[in-house]
Amino acid sequence: MLPPASRVEEVLALAASVAFRIQVHLRIGEFQRLGIMKDHFDTVDEARFLCSVCNKEAGHIQLLRGPSSAELRRNSFTSSFSSAVSHEHFDKLRRAIADHDARAF
Repeated sequence: MLPPASRVEEVLALAASVAFRIQVHLRIGEFQRLGIMKDHFDTVDEARFLCSVCNKEAGHIQLLRGPSSAELRRNSFTSSFSSAVSHEHFDKLRRAIADHDARAF
């Protein structure tokens, strides 16, 4: 006896999803190997800043470093922002984050 058509469709959809994920994973590996994808960034330091009115989180700053570049990311309740960080500004920003010096940004 054959399984119901709906079950066959479920199995085919699952197989297609798995095949797609394998293709994506292989493409990402190929892009990374060829240097097409952006650097992978690791968080070096981060700080959270509280709202002076409600005392809830108002912003989150992250300093990230990749193999060939660095980046500053800021997320707040109003927006998100990211910017490349030059080598000469990296240590200054790292100290500002460690000191929770919001004005330095």
